[in-house]
Amino acid sequence: MVYTNLARLLEYLPGADARIASYSQVIESTLREFENALLPSGQLPYWPSGTSPDVYVTLQAAWCVINAEAAGIAVPERLAAALPESMVRIFEGRAAGSTPSLQAFAFFMLAKSHAIEADPAASAAAELYLRRDRMTPEAKALLALGMNALGLTPASQAQLVSELPSDYSAIAFNPITFTSATRTEALCTWARLAVNPGQDAEALRARLMKLMESSQSLSTQENLWLLVAFNALMEITPPVAIRASSLKPQAEALSTNATAAQWQGLDLADLAGFVVAGLPATKEGSSVLSAAYRGSETLTPLVTQGMRLERVIKNLTEPARVGTPDAPLHLGDELLISYRFSSDNPQSFVALEDLLPAGIEVVNPNLALFSQFVSTPNEPGTASLSFSELRDRQTNLYFNDVPSGASTYSVLARATAVGDFIWPATQIVPMYDARFFGRSPSSHIRVIGK
Repeated sequence: MVYTNLARLLEYLPGADARIASYSQVIESTLREFENALLPSGQLPYWPSGTSPDVYVTLQAAWCVINAEAAGIAVPERLAAALPESMVRIFEGRAAGSTPSLQAFAFFMLAKSHAIEADPAASAAAELYLRRDRMTPEAKALLALGMNALGLTPASQAQLVSELPSDYSAIAFNPITFTSATRTEALCTWARLAVNPGQDAEALRARLMKLMESSQSLSTQENLWLLVAFNALMEITPPVAIRASSLKPQAEALSTNATAAQWQGLDLADLAGFVVAGLPATKEGSSVLSAAYRGSETLTPLVTQGMRLERVIKNLTEPARVGTPDAPLHLGDELLISYRFSSDNPQSFVALEDLLPAGIEVVNPNLALFSQFVSTPNEPGTASLSFSELRDRQTNLYFNDVPSGASTYSVLARATAVGDFIWPATQIVPMYDARFFGRSPSSHIRVIGK
């Protein structure tokens, strides 16, 4: 979704050709994953292996297909037919789980892609408008944006925007539509910019920039909609070109629209010597500085932010061997790695990410039944695993629902290489709510030959 919405913004980035090629590969790979996960109903589940359709996921995937086709990317035939048809069924209320809010999202996509004719669009928009009291603020913003894209009923657009909130602090995460406070504000900002482009533009721009400052700690959903809102802002903001001759030192690359320049691999000590001359007096430049450094600390402490995580190893081959220098693991030892975590509040769509040391390899991440027979006394209840990913260096576990209080989950691993290793911190975090997370302490582990 992010990559299919980046086309206009890539004009502002130096070296865009390499990015375009990389993004196209990601989009094509994702479309193949969509095709493999497509259900007989023409909808998609949340997880690739799921069997239950998810209306919101289906809508976002349909938008991705529409954007990919518009960008000239080949879309698998089944997807090109099934997902837009599912979107129409959701829009018309004929699909299970079609709420007024999700119908507004479907209407927005049909309007943005001009896949709906004027008369049916006006009638459908009017009907949805009358049911706006049953919509979330996000849905009202999307309905206003859809009407705006088709030039329908300016008075209704203005009324919808007037009903959008100004305080988002009370908006909680919704696991059905992935709503959050930041995402709602991004969508409402976009609607205000589109419907009333000259009203409070500077204040909206400043607020959007403030939200984007925290992008590194936001969820992918929040960053997606912030990106789309920023894209809309750039469409109404004329770019200011710079001259290559005005840059000292000479830039390595300019963006397609000559609004940005790029330098790489330079010493920070030379930063004061940079000059970008020739900008209009009324325009200010901005910069992105990316630096790399290596810290001296090899171990990191426990971190809790509404969630707590502890990592425990049990050697199933010989319990006395725990991986310390005086009791090292032996090659081939079978290990039960237990992740004990607790949360102050119930959480949805929680990811547990463990970057493994090179001497250990996970054999089976799905041991909910087995771990009951080998768990230690007084261990909390086993969490319900929803999905897992085994990678060469990392194990990712996903839980759709994590209750408040303590839970545990265990995986089976094996010692596979001799050496002394640092085991980085394991992290647990709700995927769509960055306010909460927990990290275990990192640790040393030793493996020797038999």
